[in-house]
Amino acid sequence: YWRQLGQTYAQNDEQDKALGVFALMYRQGLAQNEQDYLNLVSLYMQNNEPYEAANVLQKGLQGGVVGANEDNYDLLAATWLDAKEYDKAIASLGEAAKYAKTGDAYLKQAQLYQQSHEWFSVVKATQRALQKGSLRRPGRAWLLQGVAQAENKQYPEAAAALKEAAKYEDVRGEAEGWIRFVDARANQSF
Repeated sequence: YWRQLGQTYAQNDEQDKALGVFALMYRQGLAQNEQDYLNLVSLYMQNNEPYEAANVLQKGLQGGVVGANEDNYDLLAATWLDAKEYDKAIASLGEAAKYAKTGDAYLKQAQLYQQSHEWFSVVKATQRALQKGSLRRPGRAWLLQGVAQAENKQYPEAAAALKEAAKYEDVRGEAEGWIRFVDARANQSF
């Protein structure tokens, strides 16, 4: 009954009422399958409550009710990111990467590390992304790796990564700018 009521509210664009019903189901232990959890997560996100969404999804994944797969862990990362819980988002992307066929989750991880200037972690994540392969934007991974290595004053490694990045049209201009920077810094070091 509760599930049908929640779905009816959702279909009639009464998201706040649908959220109330699904949240009550969850608190009463009536949310018993993956779809119930995902409906509640979606409703929390639509109502700008990402922290609640992330907690529900995390519990569903930990309890085995929500399937452990790339999409669900990617969703978890997005909810933690919206909740401004960056460390939890990074960890969730690491889980997503375990199930992924591509290195894109590692690349997203590297981008989050970059925001907090954790350059050694950026290098490690981009290396994992490139190693896993099949990236949608491999040039972005090479660029990020080169920038991080430049920030770590690893100029020869940075130059090599940036030269790889420059092979890709979408990041060529940025890569070339960083190559000039790295060359200038490397020359100052001697």
